[in-house]
Amino acid sequence: MNGVIHSAVKLDDSGNIRGNLIKIRDLPNEMIKSSLYYRLDQIIHSIKPNHILYIGIDGVPPRSKSIEQRKRRFKASKEALDVINKMRSYQKSNGNGTQLVSGNQQPQQESYFDSNSISPATEFILLVNEWVREYCVKLSKIYENLNIVYSDSSVPGEGEHKIMDFIRSYQKSSHYQSEKESHIFYGMDADLIFLGLSTHEKNFYVLRDALDLIQCSVCKSNQHLSYECHSAFAKRKLNFEKTTKITVKNIPIQTTEETLRKLFGFYGTIVSLSIERANTKRSSLSALIEFSDKKIIDEIASRGGSWFINNDRLTIHINYPKSTKSRGSSGSTSTSNNNNNTDGEESGDEEEDDSNGDIKDTDEDIIDNCLFISNLDILVTPFDLEAYFQEFSLVKSIDILPSPRYPKQRFARIVFQDQKSARNAFNIGRNSHFFGSDITIKIPIHKPPPVTETPQEKAEKEKQQQLEKERRMLEKEMKVATFLKMADTDTSRDSAYFYLGNSEWDLEKAYKLYLDYDKAPMEIPSKPIKFTFDYVNLSNFREYFRYYLVCGLSMEHQLMIDENRCINDFTLMAMLLGNDFLPHLPALHITSGSIELILSWYRDWLHESIKNKEVRYVTTQDSNNINYQNFYALLSVLSDWESHIYPDKLEKQVKREFKLKNPSLSPPSSPNSSNTKSKVVTLKDLNIIDKEKPKKNSNSNNNNNSGNGNNGEVLEGFEFTYEKDCYYKIKLEQQFIEQKDGLIKSMCESYLEGLVWVLRYYTHGCQSWEWYYPFHYAPLARDLQQYISEKMSGGQLNTEFQFNMGAPLNPLVHLTSVLPIYSSKFLPEPLRSLMVPPSPVSKYYKEDFKIDLNGEDVPWKGVVLLDFIDFQLLRKLAEPIIESNLSDVEKHRNHVGNNQLIVNSQVLEMPDISVLITSKEFHDEVMSPRSSALTVRDLNWTTRRVFTLSPQTMVAYQEIPQTVAVRAPLHQNATVQMTELQTQFLEWRKTLGINQSLVVLDSIDSKSCNALNLDSKQSIKSLLRVFSNEISTEKDIVIVSQDGDPQMIVNIGFSKPTKVQGIKFISTFEQKYQPKQIKVYINTNLDFSNAASEKPIQIIDIKNSSDLAIVSTPITFDSLKFKTIQSLSLFIESNFGGNNITKLEKIVLL
Repeated sequence: MNGVIHSAVKLDDSGNIRGNLIKIRDLPNEMIKSSLYYRLDQIIHSIKPNHILYIGIDGVPPRSKSIEQRKRRFKASKEALDVINKMRSYQKSNGNGTQLVSGNQQPQQESYFDSNSISPATEFILLVNEWVREYCVKLSKIYENLNIVYSDSSVPGEGEHKIMDFIRSYQKSSHYQSEKESHIFYGMDADLIFLGLSTHEKNFYVLRDALDLIQCSVCKSNQHLSYECHSAFAKRKLNFEKTTKITVKNIPIQTTEETLRKLFGFYGTIVSLSIERANTKRSSLSALIEFSDKKIIDEIASRGGSWFINNDRLTIHINYPKSTKSRGSSGSTSTSNNNNNTDGEESGDEEEDDSNGDIKDTDEDIIDNCLFISNLDILVTPFDLEAYFQEFSLVKSIDILPSPRYPKQRFARIVFQDQKSARNAFNIGRNSHFFGSDITIKIPIHKPPPVTETPQEKAEKEKQQQLEKERRMLEKEMKVATFLKMADTDTSRDSAYFYLGNSEWDLEKAYKLYLDYDKAPMEIPSKPIKFTFDYVNLSNFREYFRYYLVCGLSMEHQLMIDENRCINDFTLMAMLLGNDFLPHLPALHITSGSIELILSWYRDWLHESIKNKEVRYVTTQDSNNINYQNFYALLSVLSDWESHIYPDKLEKQVKREFKLKNPSLSPPSSPNSSNTKSKVVTLKDLNIIDKEKPKKNSNSNNNNNSGNGNNGEVLEGFEFTYEKDCYYKIKLEQQFIEQKDGLIKSMCESYLEGLVWVLRYYTHGCQSWEWYYPFHYAPLARDLQQYISEKMSGGQLNTEFQFNMGAPLNPLVHLTSVLPIYSSKFLPEPLRSLMVPPSPVSKYYKEDFKIDLNGEDVPWKGVVLLDFIDFQLLRKLAEPIIESNLSDVEKHRNHVGNNQLIVNSQVLEMPDISVLITSKEFHDEVMSPRSSALTVRDLNWTTRRVFTLSPQTMVAYQEIPQTVAVRAPLHQNATVQMTELQTQFLEWRKTLGINQSLVVLDSIDSKSCNALNLDSKQSIKSLLRVFSNEISTEKDIVIVSQDGDPQMIVNIGFSKPTKVQGIKFISTFEQKYQPKQIKVYINTNLDFSNAASEKPIQIIDIKNSSDLAIVSTPITFDSLKFKTIQSLSLFIESNFGGNNITKLEKIVLL
């Protein structure tokens, strides 16, 4: 009911928001009352209850919820004050001298409606109690014999939990018939779904305000999905000639071919499936899937077109023949909708897109023999490009320039010696891989020289163009008018434009198309909806959930699973993602694939346990406790996941907070920075820096040291090291220092106790009015796992947690505990004194509390760091004031009431369920199902929509993508996607001194390089790629000796005297093909005639295969002997295989 009250205040009768700050004079009580009645009419008359109507307003909640309410009310007041002060500041800057306000200033606050007044024991909520009671009496005259149970704010408990307590009592009554009962629960909280599931009732619905969760991607209507669309656009799509292929994009990087076959194979036979790495900002895959029949494509298109893997949305593109696409999109001049799909559900995109440079082979002249290469990694050198193209083209010059869009990318301008070389480079080179990804080659566009015109000629030309444009528009308007006369009277102008535009503006063709499409309009007209609500059918949810768990099991094994116990397990596991009573585990977040991870683990866990003929559930049979041994298995998986993803997440949080606290400090410098005064700041320095920051009003003479209090040093940022207790040090700060030894243990024990309390609260009702979780943050999954392990080994987790039921706080004591000073006007005057000194509890009403964003983007999602109020002390101080200093009217606000039964205009006290009036007819009027029975195809929809990879192996879930919106421009983080081997090699090269390595590469003279005794199939041009930084996963960058001869000679010439510090050889083939002994010569042209007579300057003996791996220690040269050399010769004398050929993938000079 509280959601209805908030809506009545914030929304007008048209559903429009009145504003964030509503002036009280603009919102009289009668307006709120009228809006409240209107909302209740909408809900109740859309349901038409025939037996029981329960209306519950929030009363005093359990202590754990009071703490959450306190945080919300303090945060709401802080936000309201910020808005008001911004308004006052704006008015003051415009000459309207209005004073800023603080929390303890009353006059200006009272001009705005304060949502904190919607709390138990306020005068406003007492008024609402009476309004709703009056409404119920009037309603009872309309619905005869309807049992209206009314629980106002004087009855303790949250509204939804009071309803659940009533349902549980009702289920135990003698005249309750489960099969014939239908429950409909209104509210927007996700809690209602869990509460409804916990009843295990067959006919249970949750009624929610419509959120426009669906939208047709074809005509943009929010009343149907795309596969239900009958608009002209949909008709055109159905008439397109389709191929049997679809393109799937944005696939998580860890997805396998088997996963995709399982996902899409449901719809029909897959003929072929190819996967490649996509050149996207975030690592992802693309797949081209070919099916056996075009009807399968129609089925996929009709089912909505978007899938999810690990909470990451895939996009499905239907491939149309190019001619069909061109014909379908030509001439469309509709002014409203078009055929662009914002969600990627279906697409007419061809497999080749000219705009991206990925075009067919060309025989046309290429301007200036020049090509552009985009999306290059910053570590690519001109030598690497020359080596790549040298195999099939003659390169004249290469320029590498920084990308104007992507700081971590570069592009190259390559000029070739002739047209043949340029065409070969484009036709052959673009179909290959370079540095582990597709190379993007583009042809420069020819722009004709501008035509010089006189002003008179230009004016005349523009005049003729305008006349021609007007003539065409007039002609089209005439054809549109003629078409509308021929069509039905309700045909819109947009539809006329659509049909004419798709018929080359031929009237006869357009009218024929109009008839072929059954006179379909551009957009399906919206049906008038009197009440906009969504019915969430929990029976369907249960069926979906069961199907997800049992899919793949035999019928015998399916019957072993208790669906109700699985629901209880799901309720408990979902609580790890956070709720009103417990914070979420640090590494879990609903938008980062956590719920999918947990469900996937649970499914695999059930299947594995069934193999052992015993189903192992996470909760006990009576849902009163946790099966800790099974819960430990879940925490083990979560702990592994946490160790992979949380250190980076915490580092980002800390760095962000550091920047917010110290905006004047310079960002980290580049590795080659010449700033010798820079200082790396550690986590220990954070508080010191914050304290030493100069005050705004300090003398300017004291600010000559860069304004940071660190003797003129420039602070680069700080070095973050994730240690064992790093999370607790950062989040708990002083509390961790003071209670280090027992704090983590206490957090784990309290969190487990909280999980049991929440489980029982949702399945059995409130277990204790006094219990609460005494920390702002949850422990790490690692520590929970360790705590349970220690307790299980000591046999201390066999007993259940025991809770003291206690009693709810008195309404006025509760109100005093949750209200900030800003809202103290809602308290009786004598109680307000408790919020200010010298009251012992005044310290709990500070206005300058901190909000920890905790990885979120906006403060309202953050953690409110308020001190936990001492309820015992508050009660001790408040109760004497309530008893002695309040008037009778004020004491009435402290009254604790009971439920009331309202039937046929009579209001009765309702001590228990037995006073309900049982109608003889109501059981014959069971609510008809709001949706049709689910088919196997429907059930498979949920598996398709949320397809989750198994979490049993680390690689399967450590890269589950997050769906948090990227607020920064995409180009700030864009990177080139490379293979893992390529990345490993470049990282290895960085550690050895990237600049020195590049200097050597740039000095190589390709014309002075050669190799002797190469295999006859090899070209000398492939030698340059062996020197480059490119690693091939196909191992096609290699030099091979002639058959039966292990020896090779490689001569490397330099364009200038060059210093070479070392060398590294890479050969990942079988050991028998790997080189064993290599002799090194300098400044000589070596061949087999003089190899025996020349004395090598160094002999390299390879000990084992690990010395030839991609990442291994290089061989160093004598710095004096190799200081300035003109050439370097390598004589590979033997290999590990004796007479076998020698294969060498890479020669890296350092």
